[in-house]
Amino acid sequence: MIIGVTGTLASGKSTVAGKIAEVKNGKLLDADRIAHSILDKDASVHLQLISFFGKRILKEKGKIDRKKLADIVFSDREKLKFLCDVIHPKVVTEIEESTKGILQKNKDAYVVIDAPMLIEAGLKNFCDLVIVVTATISNILRRVAKHGRLTKKEALKRIRAQMPVSEKEKYADYVIHNDGSLKELEGKAKELIDKID
Repeated sequence: MIIGVTGTLASGKSTVAGKIAEVKNGKLLDADRIAHSILDKDASVHLQLISFFGKRILKEKGKIDRKKLADIVFSDREKLKFLCDVIHPKVVTEIEESTKGILQKNKDAYVVIDAPMLIEAGLKNFCDLVIVVTATISNILRRVAKHGRLTKKEALKRIRAQMPVSEKEKYADYVIHNDGSLKELEGKAKELIDKID
């Protein structure tokens, strides 16, 4: 079974995806991690991004500076679209190939795809089930502040640049509202896992 888990920044989607994979003894595929690997290692992607954004997105040793790139694309929808057009097909291909390989070895295996842009990247039809994890903006911003990786302004830019959660919910087989504690979220994930077969 292929289960797609999506949601906004700091919604708790990775916690839910990880819990499902753990309980179902499944394989977790993290779309962000795959995208980062492509950014770091794929020469053709490197060239396309440098020719479009210029060398300002590079750090020492010629690697892409993901923070600089994020600052640029989350301030400009056209630039974000360009980045997604370059990266998404490669991420989707890798996820699809990995999934097929896993299911060829064991047709009853569980594959859990953790992807913030699962729907936008066209992976929803590849999944047997789509789970959307949501949270209020105030809770998202509180979690972001706690982790300290982004400012409130940066977080809001990222949220606004993505498909609204209300739109994502239309594609969901299940929606988990995560406005409580981590323990409560894990409890909701467990309840949902019990329904999945």
